[in-house]
Amino acid sequence: YMMYISSENLNAERDEMITFSFLDPVDGFIELTMDVPQKYSNKGWMIIPHKEPFRISKSDVDLFGSQERLIHPFGLVTLLAQSTSGTDIALRYSVPIEGVKCNTKLLCITRLLETTDISSRESTSHQSQDKDTSTISISHTVSLTSQKVKDILRISTPEMSRLLSSSDNRISLAMELYGSSLITDDAYYQAIDDSAITNILKGARLMKEITASVAVSPDKLRQLIEVMKRVEIFQGISEKWERDIQQ
Repeated sequence: YMMYISSENLNAERDEMITFSFLDPVDGFIELTMDVPQKYSNKGWMIIPHKEPFRISKSDVDLFGSQERLIHPFGLVTLLAQSTSGTDIALRYSVPIEGVKCNTKLLCITRLLETTDISSRESTSHQSQDKDTSTISISHTVSLTSQKVKDILRISTPEMSRLLSSSDNRISLAMELYGSSLITDDAYYQAIDDSAITNILKGARLMKEITASVAVSPDKLRQLIEVMKRVEIFQGISEKWERDIQQ
């Protein structure tokens, strides 16, 4: 697990090791409760879990390392900070841990605001706010139909299939999609499967699953775009899809 963290994020910071045991030896789980009152001010920050409840089951933990679970169980959280002078310079967010006997009761999320100096932010605040407002307005007024989504994805199918034929690209994206509940368990395991099936076929299957998932709920395309932005190789396609939505 520590080797995985090191390979995925060379700048990952490590704090005190947290040990725990499941309270229920059969149907146990570990759950982080995000929406709780906070001791410290976190003005201007948003903490967005990618699934609710934010829970990992004991059965998934037990399977890690087997052929059925080659990637460790995980959950994703997005941290957003407003680019205004009123935003707190540091995030300190405490999250209760439930379902386990643990050497701590709270998991603390900390993050420093990465930004330019305050005077620069203030001088451009009106311009930034206008951009933010227009973006929000567009996202709510542009109607997405199943056919429009299919058309957008179809145009990019050759490029997406080529990128997904690479095992590293496919597994990286599949992890993000699975963590955001955009693909099923079966689709995720097929994407990371190390069987003799060709990588081209695995990539084509994952693209088919992505298209099917989004076509059923067209507004998921916006969520898909945000997820793909987190994988560098897919950022160009995700930005193109953002432009296509407005046309």
